[in-house]
Amino acid sequence: MYQDLLVYCRDPARWPDVLAYARCLLTPGAGLIVRLHDDSSSDSEVCAAPLEGGVLLTEVARGAPSLTEALVQHSAWTDAVLIDGLDDLTVWRSVVCDSARPCLVLPAHDRAEPPPPRHIGLGWNGSLQCRRALHAALPLLQDATRVVMFQAGGHAADADAACAYLGRHGVGTLRIDSTAAPADACAHLTELSRRHELDLLVLGAFPHVRFSEWDGATTLARLLRSADMPLLLAH
Repeated sequence: MYQDLLVYCRDPARWPDVLAYARCLLTPGAGLIVRLHDDSSSDSEVCAAPLEGGVLLTEVARGAPSLTEALVQHSAWTDAVLIDGLDDLTVWRSVVCDSARPCLVLPAHDRAEPPPPRHIGLGWNGSLQCRRALHAALPLLQDATRVVMFQAGGHAADADAACAYLGRHGVGTLRIDSTAAPADACAHLTELSRRHELDLLVLGAFPHVRFSEWDGATTLARLLRSADMPLLLAH
């Protein structure tokens, strides 16, 4: 689990649900949540206040910087970023690529409070991005009760190495062949995720070169708009 989390929630009415989800990503009995809000009148930080269960909450106003700049700036001293209500894919690309932090996005259309990430899917194609995503998600994978690896075609050997690595860190995996044609990739991943009742899908994001059928930017953009579970992205 993470120790420090930067959270941005565009809709104030959604904040209680987003806060509840943020807390389940933190180490029990510890951790800091930094809430970034859109008040542009100040960039001053409020003193951290304790929440139930030993978690601290700090709020910081965005101030003059753009949302992208503020998210990247304030992510520097957190373990991960959680964002709700952001539909600008240009901002998403910048935050994922420039923050060097795992970035979690809550579903765009399913507004119910998501469950804790206990059943996790891991996209695997051997790329640098998905290797980084594996490492970024490791604290959550170690706390999960089920981990399913979606293996793209032609990557059995490096998937073996990834599963062995996870096994050495106490994570058992179920491997599923997720090969699909580009036009069907988003729907196929969504169907597999529903079939295995996943709470979170981990993906390498925005590769410079298209490594497989399912992890190109087009498929990722579709998932960001249509996924009915949280995503964890890493570049």
